[in-house]
Amino acid sequence: MSCLGMNRPDLIFLLALLLLGGCAVTQEDPSRVFASSMEVSVEELIDGEVTWAAAMADLDVLAQVDSIVYRIDGASRQVEPIFGDPGDVLAAAELSDGSVIISGSEGLFAVQHGELAPSPLSEALGSVGPSSLLVGDDDDLWLASASGLYLWRSGVLFELDATGFGTSNAALAWGPDPNGEGSLGLWVAAEGSLYFLRPQGDSFSAEYVRGGDTTPAVAVDGHLSVWGVVDGLLHRRDSAGSWDWFELSAPVSSVAGAQGSLSTWLSTEEELWHYGHDGWSSTNQFGRLESVDGAGRALVATETGLERVWAGRPLLLFGHEDGEKLDFAVDLSLVAAPVGVSPRSFAVTVDGVSLLVEEGPLVRLDPIDFSDGPHELIAEAHYRSGVVSEAKLYFTVGDFVAPTWSEDIQPVYQKYCTPCHDPEGSGHLMFTAAAWEAEIDLILNSVESGAMPLNNDTNPTIDAVSPTEIQLIRAWAAGGFL
Repeated sequence: MSCLGMNRPDLIFLLALLLLGGCAVTQEDPSRVFASSMEVSVEELIDGEVTWAAAMADLDVLAQVDSIVYRIDGASRQVEPIFGDPGDVLAAAELSDGSVIISGSEGLFAVQHGELAPSPLSEALGSVGPSSLLVGDDDDLWLASASGLYLWRSGVLFELDATGFGTSNAALAWGPDPNGEGSLGLWVAAEGSLYFLRPQGDSFSAEYVRGGDTTPAVAVDGHLSVWGVVDGLLHRRDSAGSWDWFELSAPVSSVAGAQGSLSTWLSTEEELWHYGHDGWSSTNQFGRLESVDGAGRALVATETGLERVWAGRPLLLFGHEDGEKLDFAVDLSLVAAPVGVSPRSFAVTVDGVSLLVEEGPLVRLDPIDFSDGPHELIAEAHYRSGVVSEAKLYFTVGDFVAPTWSEDIQPVYQKYCTPCHDPEGSGHLMFTAAAWEAEIDLILNSVESGAMPLNNDTNPTIDAVSPTEIQLIRAWAAGGFL
């Protein structure tokens, strides 16, 4: 290990990477998967030669087009240039305070008031060169470049000497421990190896997971499933720690997911694939897969510009975060998927009471109009074809003690769901708070309609979820999924 740019000489820090034997997971043959045809909606975000693009946490997009860096508003699609020359951009990272760092061939830059300012970290980087970036716990910044793998922590830059593992030009993702210990850490795909760095005090151990000739990509989705590409085959570790792998109609070249989204996108030489609630689907809408945003939309660079590709016709809500307390009046914008024609109309209700949808379209949410406690907003976009797209938003007003997963929701899960949705069950895995948060609308729709829990041989006498328990689930969502 070497320490670069140390400006705190009193800090002593050791990164040890240890090869743990017998950690690789094997399976005789991959599953052959076939995709159904997918309805997609496509937005053209910007024209020009796109060399890089990434989605931000607020659903804005950063892109380098014709050598200029732009920020594209996630709702309005308004395009604003970011002044400065970073060279060829490779990556961007967003810190917990919302600040953004961009890595280019000319160094590291911070985005400040629409301009690029050299990052203080650039001086410490020295010969590291342009890097891919990832933010971990406590704003640790991981960097992967042609010269190796690095960690910036508390003002010190460390180079990791990963004996036995590739570090050059690594792909990085932040995901769950493969041993199922509940903690998160760094997944690395580099030089034919897919491995995990596990924190151990002031050091790390490296656990080998998969290997081959090439490992070009690794990603984590909203279920905290880990997806890795090894020799053109797609490997997945689900939230319960089980591994499976898939063979598509053509070798997989890249995979991308995002926290908060159940959509995983991947590309082959011929088409884009999508994995979500409805399983596998594909489209001949083709280009270079750049990123996936928190709403599950893929950013795709084509020969003419940057497109945002939607699976189906989702409806998005901008202006208030899901599960946040409503302290002040806000205008909530409704953004429908572009399908060539606009929706015929919009409808919005809160707790079953209709709200006025104003031009925009938007609705005004004012806390004085609602009683203290949890609330559920349902928005619908109605198309002339009869298709209806729906979105939900949960929020609270006033003093409210929110339910928690461990004390309130997990007992409901154990009462109704464990026979099928535990790791030993036959249904898809739903035993974690993260899985429930990611699928909360589907869960509520299923229990309200009586579709779940399922009465079958596994659950021959199980009761329906009670109205009180359904309201408890809804209140947990409105309170921020504690």
